[in-house]
Amino acid sequence: GLVGVAPEAELLMGKVCSDQGCPSTAIAKGLNWAVSEKVQVVNMSLGGIMISNGERVALAAAEAAGVYVA
Repeated sequence: GLVGVAPEAELLMGKVCSDQGCPSTAIAKGLNWAVSEKVQVVNMSLGGIMISNGERVALAAAEAAGVYVA
C-alpha cells in the first residue's frame, strides 16, 4: 500500500466562503473555530490587499495559541 507524508495527520476542513464571497467576519470566525479545535496549521487560499480589524484580532489569537497560518 501507499502511505502519504503524514499518515497520522488529522484534517479538519472549514468553509468560510460562499457564492457571495468571503466576508471578513466569516474568515475571523473560521480562524477562531480553528483555534478552538486546537489545530496546528491553518491553510487559507485567500487573496486581497485589505484586512479587517476582526481578522487582525483572530490572526493574533491564532498566533498566540501557536497556530501557524499560511
